[in-house]
Amino acid sequence: ETSDLAVIRITIAGAGPNGVEIAWKLVDRLKTRGEIRLIDKDLQPSIKVVKMHHIGFIKTGVQIDLNTNIETIQSNTVIINRQGKTHKLPRDLVLWTGGNDKLNGTKPKNQHNQQGQLIATPTLQLVGYPNVFVLGKLAEIRDIKGNKSPATAQAACQQSPCAARNI
Repeated sequence: ETSDLAVIRITIAGAGPNGVEIAWKLVDRLKTRGEIRLIDKDLQPSIKVVKMHHIGFIKTGVQIDLNTNIETIQSNTVIINRQGKTHKLPRDLVLWTGGNDKLNGTKPKNQHNQQGQLIATPTLQLVGYPNVFVLGKLAEIRDIKGNKSPATAQAACQQSPCAARNI
């Protein structure tokens, strides 16, 4: 909201309930300054996406790409594959709501634990990637004393304001 950018280009990976809710919140907060793209690898959108579409979700300017895979996330670009064609999307921010099981081997090497969780610092930054923030069940997060945060919805709700402040 305080950015100097005229338009903030945001990709949300995962069109399930979390991705849809975040998209709505971003539309609410950024208004016309947000260029929001919701991407999901599945062909069938979630029931929530269908409902949002019917009540005007598309009219907000949010683009929905179904049956689309994210191949690479780079510094200011997301590379997607839709129907066998690769597209480069300039992006300012990428939010991953698809869950840990959807990463399909795209996790940085040596940056995850045996359960597949990404290892984060107490500030919710991915170890070795200070511009990447992870929380919830996707991440193994330990506080400064070494205590591990539980992988629960309650913990993710508590981590969200911290991630927002740190970003």
